[in-house]
Amino acid sequence: MVIEGWKSNFELFFFSLLQVFAFKAEGLLKLHRHEEADTVLSAAQKVETTLRKCRNVPADTTMLLVQSEIDMALGRFEAAVIAAENAAHIDPKNMEVMLKLQKARAVASARTLGNDLYKAGKMLEASVAYSEGLQYDPINAILLCNRAACRSKLGHFEKAVEDCNAALEAQPRYMKALLRRADSNFKMERWDKALKDYESLRKDMPGNVDIAKALFEVQIALKKSRGEETDDMHFGGVVEDVCTNEQLRHAVSLQGMAVVQFNTIWSEQCRQMASFVEQLSKLNPTVNFVKVPEKQNPPDLHECSSMGCSVVCHDQL
Repeated sequence: MVIEGWKSNFELFFFSLLQVFAFKAEGLLKLHRHEEADTVLSAAQKVETTLRKCRNVPADTTMLLVQSEIDMALGRFEAAVIAAENAAHIDPKNMEVMLKLQKARAVASARTLGNDLYKAGKMLEASVAYSEGLQYDPINAILLCNRAACRSKLGHFEKAVEDCNAALEAQPRYMKALLRRADSNFKMERWDKALKDYESLRKDMPGNVDIAKALFEVQIALKKSRGEETDDMHFGGVVEDVCTNEQLRHAVSLQGMAVVQFNTIWSEQCRQMASFVEQLSKLNPTVNFVKVPEKQNPPDLHECSSMGCSVVCHDQL
């Protein structure tokens, strides 16, 4: 009897601990900290799995419902339905559980239908399908972002931006929503707002050439709208050869960062760096890459640095 009582208290302690984990995850979810919520609940599930191996006890419905909500928020709709179905199997008479199951099924179904219609080119119908899912989950960032894509295709850019704003409020780090908002603002010629979004995207995805090109196009459009010259601006991807000091000064004075390679004939290091610089220029097309050819007498390095360029190879380094 004493041992059984100890086991009962032990199980009660662990189930109470699991409830704490579940409520913490739910709180993080409400604060739009989805990844943290997922991490917390995953840790709790490991504890639960260990306990269930020791004792024949059912899964915790609270944890399953929170898991369903997290899965929906992160776009794992099929997993959300499974978690809710498992909770309903354990407690089929619980009204909250059945409502959560209805919600998960409705949202997952709306997303699937919307995706199929979108792929078929039926943007209006797809938008309606996503809207039906949003009736059950109004702040689902994935459905909001998908509907924004439909509205953008239909030319409803203002509505697309509204959906992206709502998606980013629900998930501030949702890059797809940020990209679609940037594109919609670009199409509405809101250059300042588009520039801000593309700069954020470029910071998070520095190796993405498409984003780099879009950022460059926004910079061009913004300058033109201000009546500024853009003839000297070009989208990179190549290393420019310069033959005179005047050309070099001009190249490094252009907008943005400049990287200069002084390719001296007596430096083996510079020759080895040449292929690396070529690859680097393709990964960073918005940066001005300049190569001073062999036998060229380069200007003072301090002068180059003061003009905002970075020297990657020189015999004096």
